[in-house]
Amino acid sequence: RNAVCIVCTDQTKSLAFYRNAFNAEVIPGEVGTCTWLRIGDLPITLLANTSHPSRIHHCETAMAYIFLQTDDIRGAYERAVSNGALPIDPLRPDGENFIVADPDGILIEVLRADTE
Repeated sequence: RNAVCIVCTDQTKSLAFYRNAFNAEVIPGEVGTCTWLRIGDLPITLLANTSHPSRIHHCETAMAYIFLQTDDIRGAYERAVSNGALPIDPLRPDGENFIVADPDGILIEVLRADTE
């Protein structure tokens, strides 16, 4: 199975964050130590395999970067921030996107879905 793997410090905390902030669904039937999720059509695994959060700063070093799309950009921003996301590039009043960091510093850019 193809997927993005997010190495995290606390699998339970990351699972709650992605479920509450981005409506991630647990993919049933997976085995192993990873939790498998799906956000839209993007499969993600959560692997608690570190005790140090990311210290990456936006575009200063090579890094993984998650892109998501939504029809409700304002609602997505409010859910992300209220569930612990750190705003990196906050949503502007006329914004088409925003960038946040998850509880471990992983960067996530959310774009308004093309409605045409």
